[in-house]
Amino acid sequence: MDSLSQIVLGAAVGEAVLGKKIGNRAMLLGAAGGTLPDLDVVANLFMSPMNAMDFHRGITHSIPFAVFAPLAFGGFSYFFYKKNVHKSKWYRTISSILLYVLIVAVLGSAGYAALTTQTWWALGISIFLILLLLFVIIRYIASEPESYQVSFLRWYMFFFLVFATHTLLDVFTTYGTQVLMPFSNYRAAFASISVVDPIYTLPFLLFVCLAAFFRHTSAFRAFLNWTGIILSTGYLVFTLITKDSINRIFEKSLEVRNLDYERYQTSPSMFNSILWSGTIEADSVYYVGAYSKFDPQKIVQRFREIPKNHHLLKGHENDEHILILKRFSDDYFTIQQDTLTGKLTFVDLRWGALSNVAKSVEGIDFPLIFHLRKENGQMVAEEHREPPSGITREMLESYWDRIMGRWQ
Repeated sequence: MDSLSQIVLGAAVGEAVLGKKIGNRAMLLGAAGGTLPDLDVVANLFMSPMNAMDFHRGITHSIPFAVFAPLAFGGFSYFFYKKNVHKSKWYRTISSILLYVLIVAVLGSAGYAALTTQTWWALGISIFLILLLLFVIIRYIASEPESYQVSFLRWYMFFFLVFATHTLLDVFTTYGTQVLMPFSNYRAAFASISVVDPIYTLPFLLFVCLAAFFRHTSAFRAFLNWTGIILSTGYLVFTLITKDSINRIFEKSLEVRNLDYERYQTSPSMFNSILWSGTIEADSVYYVGAYSKFDPQKIVQRFREIPKNHHLLKGHENDEHILILKRFSDDYFTIQQDTLTGKLTFVDLRWGALSNVAKSVEGIDFPLIFHLRKENGQMVAEEHREPPSGITREMLESYWDRIMGRWQ
């Protein structure tokens, strides 16, 4: 899931466990803990891009990490507060500066992205969040810290739940999370929610922010925080129920067309849980289609047939990068070959074809592709980083129309 969602979830879980004990520090520590598993991206500095991609959502997102890492983090926090280090002036000054720099860096980047893309609503949200968080920091600096008596077991549960809920939320997405590392590299994925879904994040963010303005002993503060947790969890359950109904529609559509298949998977399109893509594996081809809950007929109107072309990898099936990509894509992939140059491309099909959910798609029709080349007898992969060409207002409008079921 996106970083903001994980920050909000971590803050809410932290508040639920320790809010009455340590106040807003529970939210801040929970938010920090909620982002900590995603720091595995620092592997990009030390590994090749493909190995770093394979490492992401690995050990720091696993059940063993959630069980054992809190022993260290909980133990450090226990002694930190027991010795009242948090009351020292040098710590409060340094932590305030670091918080300010972090907030400006993260939200400043969001504001810059909003300006460059002229997404003014995103800029407005960024400015609002900066002012809100600066107000929280000023209150933190001005307040007189209390002495906190929190047991080691409570600290352990705090970090365990923050880490475990981070992993669980990621499992709901399509990307895949290696929950059993280091014992298995199996990637678990419910594939019921988009990596970015405002319906999940924004109401949750609102309730957590509102809760932060009430005293930590206030019953209404707890009510607001738990309301955000319940609503966001309810939405996750709703996406699972929606996915089940979508699966039945795809199964019915395949049966009506008398199409034989081995397996299939469905996933929501970006920013919503209404429009879904389906990828169906048959003997030598994949069928890719899309369906919206607002479509007038309870059936997928058309499937696009995509040859597997797995034979183009003959002799390289066990090369390191190919094994990584096959595992990453859950074997939902096709190999495309340029008719002029003969160059190969590995295409991850789990998210479906862009042309099935938006019109006027030009160039690359799939969100995640990798260019292949031979190097020292091995097939080496490199991710295609450029966005699909032709992203226009017309395309975005057609995407909205497809969500609303105005075309199929």
